[in-house]
Amino acid sequence: WYAIYSFFNKKIIERIPIYEYYFISLLVPLVFIILYIILTQKKFAFYERLTYEDYKNLIIMLFFYFIGNLIFIDLLNRDNVTEILPLTDPLKLIFILMISQTIFFEKLASTQIYGILIIVTGMIVFNCESILKSSQIKTTT
Repeated sequence: WYAIYSFFNKKIIERIPIYEYYFISLLVPLVFIILYIILTQKKFAFYERLTYEDYKNLIIMLFFYFIGNLIFIDLLNRDNVTEILPLTDPLKLIFILMISQTIFFEKLASTQIYGILIIVTGMIVFNCESILKSSQIKTTT
């Protein structure tokens, strides 16, 4: 699903400016949420159970969500989806493992360390041609 979604994003971004697309992509889910609330007239009492720490974490989470989406949309605007997804998806896994170890002090198993090495090797192999091209450009200039 994620790969197909990215291809459609790329097509839309080719026709409208990035900031307009980003606004639309955030607005559409919000409209559905508001319609759901209006039509079902449900009250969301969950916010009463949230602590100050929960709100702080939600704000941090939303901040990184917005920044991550902006970066991803900008990458889609600059390059092919087939070159971006094989780089960004493995980087997400590595980033999650790094965050889980440094912020949440979770232990990494040896299989996870081997997995990171395999992911990095796969990224290098997958992008070997573009890495060689960029190194040739640097040596000729």
